[in-house]
Amino acid sequence: MKKIILSLIVITLSHGLSAQAIEKLSLNGKVPFEQTESAFPPKAYTRTIPVPGLIDMASPKIEQYDDYYSGTHTPKYNWYKFTFKVPKSNKKKTAILTALKSRFNTQVILNGIDLGTYMQNNTPIDVDLTDYLIYGKDNELLLRLGERAWMPKEAATGFDREKYTDFPGIWDDIYIEFGGPIRVHRALALPDLVAKQATVKIQLENYAKILERNTEYSFIEYTLEAHIREKKTGRIVTDTKRISDKIQCQIERQEVEFTFDFNEEIKPWSPADPFLYEAVVTVSADRKFFDNYGNTENLKPKDDQPWIGPSDQQTFAFGMRDFKSVEKSFQLNGQEIALFGSTLTLNRFFEDRDRSNLPWDRQWVEKMMVEIPKAMGWNFFRVSIGLLPEFWYDLADEHGILIQNEYNMWNLRGRPAQYAIEYADWIWQDGNHPSIVIWDALNEQKQEYIGRELIPQLRLIDPTRLWDLGFMKAVPGSRLDVFEYHWYPLAHGWWVGDQFIKDTRAAFRFGKLNDKVAGLEHMKQANAPVIVNEFAWLWQNRDGLTSGVRTFGNFTKNDKVPYSKNYEYYEPDGSQLYESNRDVYEYYVGKEATANERWAFQAYLQAIETEMIRSTREADGVASFAYLTNNNGHTGDWFIHDIKDLIPSQALLSQYHVTRPFAAFLDIEDARYVKSPAMQKPGGSFNFNIMVVNDTAQSKTGTIQYKVLDNKGNIVTAGEQQVSVQPFWQTLVPVTMTLPEKAGGYLVMTELDDPKSNRMKQVSLRYIQVGEVEQPEYFDFKYQKPDGWPEK
Repeated sequence: MKKIILSLIVITLSHGLSAQAIEKLSLNGKVPFEQTESAFPPKAYTRTIPVPGLIDMASPKIEQYDDYYSGTHTPKYNWYKFTFKVPKSNKKKTAILTALKSRFNTQVILNGIDLGTYMQNNTPIDVDLTDYLIYGKDNELLLRLGERAWMPKEAATGFDREKYTDFPGIWDDIYIEFGGPIRVHRALALPDLVAKQATVKIQLENYAKILERNTEYSFIEYTLEAHIREKKTGRIVTDTKRISDKIQCQIERQEVEFTFDFNEEIKPWSPADPFLYEAVVTVSADRKFFDNYGNTENLKPKDDQPWIGPSDQQTFAFGMRDFKSVEKSFQLNGQEIALFGSTLTLNRFFEDRDRSNLPWDRQWVEKMMVEIPKAMGWNFFRVSIGLLPEFWYDLADEHGILIQNEYNMWNLRGRPAQYAIEYADWIWQDGNHPSIVIWDALNEQKQEYIGRELIPQLRLIDPTRLWDLGFMKAVPGSRLDVFEYHWYPLAHGWWVGDQFIKDTRAAFRFGKLNDKVAGLEHMKQANAPVIVNEFAWLWQNRDGLTSGVRTFGNFTKNDKVPYSKNYEYYEPDGSQLYESNRDVYEYYVGKEATANERWAFQAYLQAIETEMIRSTREADGVASFAYLTNNNGHTGDWFIHDIKDLIPSQALLSQYHVTRPFAAFLDIEDARYVKSPAMQKPGGSFNFNIMVVNDTAQSKTGTIQYKVLDNKGNIVTAGEQQVSVQPFWQTLVPVTMTLPEKAGGYLVMTELDDPKSNRMKQVSLRYIQVGEVEQPEYFDFKYQKPDGWPEK
C-alpha cells in the first residue's frame, strides 16, 4: 500500500512539475544592430532592428540600402545583439537556443564564446548555451549573419535566378528554452485515418556532459510519456503511452515511436473542418545509469543529481487527415478532391521595396493568406522556392488551406551530405502541419541524388505525404506521386530567338478550348495526378503600366541588375542580347495602353488560359503564378498599388470564376486581341459550345444564362439552359444564337447559377467581332469582389 501511495505521489508531482519543466524566453523584439566590413564585432551598435525580420528593416537605414535591393551592394557582416538575464534558479537547467530560420551563415557568440557557425538557412538552428551563461547578471548574445555570396558550397540552398538580391536576417522566431538535460529535439505526429491511428515519432537528445571514470560519456535513464488531446478543448482522446530507457550524454540522438488508438470517433482535418489535435510529449530524467564495467566493487552513485525530475514537455499540433495519389486523382480522407488556388513566393517578396514588416504582421498575413483565398473559394497554395515563417503554416492549419511546400532549391546548389541533413530536418520540423500535403523537393530541376536516393529515405520518416520531384521522371516500372506541369504558351527569354516568338504568338489563337494548343496535350502523358502551378506569362508591376522583366522580354534602362555579364539577357561581353522590345502587352494592347486596359487584358487572358487548362480534364490542381511576389521584378503578383492594402487586380478577381469547382466555359476564339480575328456574319446564326465542368464529389445542376452585349454593355440577345453534370465530369452544351445586324465588337458572356450555392454567379467571357469594322469598340467588363471579401 505504501508503494502505491508513493507511486501516485510521484506521478502527481511528475505531472505537476512537468508543466513547469520548460521555461521559454523569447528573444523576439527590437534589438541593437550593426554592420561591419570585417568578421569582428562592432565597437558600437548605432542601429536597432526588429526580430524577426530582415536587415533592410534596421533603423537608421543601413548603408547601401538602395544597392541591397538590386544586389549591387558590397557584402557586409550583420550583427544582432541580445541582452538578457537568467535567474539563478535556472542555474541547474539546460539552456537551448533555437532560431527557427536565420540566414546566412549564422554564427552564435555568447558572452564572448564562439558557439559555432551554422549554414542552414531554412531549418532551425539549435545551440546549447548551458555552460556559458551568467546567472543573475546580463548575458550578451551575438548573432553574426553573413551574406549569400559567402555561403559554403555545401549549403543546401538553391539559386533563384529570377531574383536580384537576398537579404540576410533572422526571419522567424528565436528563443531560449530552459529545462532538463534530456530534451525532445523534434516530434512528428503522422495520421492514418484508414487504420484509425496516429503514430508519434520522437527524437530525444541528451545534452548532459556526465563522464564515467574511463572518460566515456554516461547514460541517463529516462521515462518518456505521450498522449493525444483535442487542441481546442484540451480533452485527452487516447491512452497514455510510456516507456523507460536510457540515452547517452552528448553522443546519442535517440528515436522513439508510439502508435495511438483513439478512444472515440476521430474528427478528420479538412478545408471544411480543420479540426486539430495535439500530441503532448513529456520526458523525465530519472537517474544516472549505473554500469560497474564488470567490477562489482564499483559503488553505485546516489540518486541525488540536481537534474533528476521533469526534463522536457513539448506540444505539437496536428490533424488527422489522409492525402493520397490514387491513379490520376488526389484523394483527401478517401474522397476525390480538386485543388484550386495560387502560388506564394515569399522569398521573392522579401526583396520588394514595399514589403516592410508585412510578412511578420499576423493580421496582414491572415487577410492575405486566409481571408481573401476563402472569399475566392480556394483551398490550395503552392509555396514556391522557399519556405514560410512558422506562423504562416499555423494559419493554414487552423483555417484549412492545403499546401504544396517547396524547398528553396532551384538552379542547384549544395552537396549530398548537407542535402540529407537539411531536408530531413525540414520534414521533422514542418511535418506536423496537416496543411502541408505535398513535399516539393526542387523547382524545375532534375537531381539524381535528391530524387533517387534522398527522397526514398525521407519517405521512411514521413510516409504520409506525397512528393513532387520537380521535372524528374518516374523510375521505369513506377509512377510519380504528382506530375507538375508549367504551361507558358507566350514564354520567351534569352533561350529563344525572335522567330520563335513570332511563330508561337501567331499560333496561339486563344479562346477555343482545344487541348492541342501549345503543349497542353502533354498532360495526357501523365499516369499521376497533374498540378499546373505555373502558366500565362502575363506578369506586370502593381502600377499596371510596366511589365515584369520576363513579360517585357529583356532589361530596361531602369533595371539595376547585380551584374551585366552572363546574367539573363546579357552577352558575356556585357552587351544586351535582345535590344528589341518583346513585351507581351505591347504586342496585344499597344505601347500606349493605360493601366486599366492592361489590367483588363491580363484578367481576360489569365481567365481563358485557366479555362483551357481545366477543359482538358487532366488537371487535378490549378495554381496561378503568382499570388504574392516582388514588385518591379522578373514576374509579378495579383495585387495593385500599395501591397499593404491588398487591393485585388482584375486578374485576381477573374480567378474566382475560373476556379469555381462547378463552372461553365465558353468555347469561342477571341476576336478583340488575336491578330486577324474571325468575323461573324451580321444577323447570322452563331453556333458555339459551352463546356460545363464539375470538380466536386456531388452531382451538380444549374442554369446557364448566355447573352451578347454591345459596346455599351446593353444586352442585344440572350438565352438560358438547364445543365446537370455528374461528379468530376463534364458536359458540352451546344448553343445557337442570332447575332445583331449592326457590325461592331460584342461580348459573349455566360453566368452559371448554382441554386444550392449563395455565392456570386460564375462568369465566362469572350469577345467576338460582327461584320467588317476597322477598329471595333468593346464593352469593358469589370470583375467584382466575391462575397465575403475582407474589407478591413
